Amino acid sequence: MTVTFDNLDEHKSVFDKLSVDGNVIFDFFQTTIDTNLVCVIDKFGIHWYLNYVTE
Repeated sequence: MTVTFDNLDEHKSVFDKLSVDGNVIFDFFQTTIDTNLVCVIDKFGIHWYLNYVTE
C-alpha cells in the first residue's frame, strides 16, 4: 500500500507506528528533489510505502 504525505511530522509519525514489531525494508531516502520514501512491513505482514512530497 502506498500513502503520500504533505506533512513531514505526520509522515514520520505513521512510519514510527507501523515499524513497531515490523520490519523496515528501507529507511527514509530522497527519491527526487521534492520527495522522500520509506518502506516498512508492519506486524501483520502488510507492505507500506510512505512517500513525503514537499511541493
